[in-house]
Amino acid sequence: MKYHKLTWNNHKTDLPITHNASLNHYIDNQQIFEHTDIVSFDQYSDSKNYHSFLYWCDAYKTIKPRKPFWVMETAPSFSGSIYGHQTVHENGYIAAEAAAAYASGTRYVGAYAARYRQWSGHIVFTPAWNGRVEIYCSRMNQKRIHRPRIVG
Repeated sequence: MKYHKLTWNNHKTDLPITHNASLNHYIDNQQIFEHTDIVSFDQYSDSKNYHSFLYWCDAYKTIKPRKPFWVMETAPSFSGSIYGHQTVHENGYIAAEAAAAYASGTRYVGAYAARYRQWSGHIVFTPAWNGRVEIYCSRMNQKRIHRPRIVG
């Protein structure tokens, strides 16, 4: 696959470019991903609203047909929203969510959690393309290395 060239802080890279998005924001997703290599999104559906996750997979994979899409962020609780209380998913939901995403055609699912199965601050990660992902946790001010499962 040929990737867009990216220059950031005077560093050039041939790595694929993407940006996470959300259907909950009033933005033009077609325009956001016009100049990216991969379509990606964050999704925090409550486990009782699992069909919403499947809808998002279908919606995002049609933005760039025949191109990969990623689920950039999901978590073991419905903690992507500041409204109301945060409900912890039932056991096995994240695994089922990942299986559904891979069955829908995604090539990466990023699931993050802090202690006590709760989201802790916002996370930025950089795929290193050597089998590792570097994750920077802003509130925890530390770097963690994870080995992602990239399919395809």
